[in-house]
Amino acid sequence: MLCAFVGALGGAAFLGTAIFIEGDRRWAQLHVQGLLHEAGPEDDRIVVPQRGRSTRVPVSSVLI
Repeated sequence: MLCAFVGALGGAAFLGTAIFIEGDRRWAQLHVQGLLHEAGPEDDRIVVPQRGRSTRVPVSSVLI
C-alpha cells in the first residue's frame, strides 16, 4: 500500500516537472526569437542602486 502511494506521488512530481520544463522551454524559445514583449514577472528583476535610489532592472541586462 505504501509503495503504491510513493509511486503515485513520484509520478505526480515527474508530471509537474515535465509541465514546468515545457513551459520554460516555450518561454525561452519566444525570448530567443524576440517575440516575447513583456518584461516578465516581478521575481525576474534585480534591484540595483542608482544614485542612492533603488531601481528595478531585468536580470538579462545584468548578465554578461
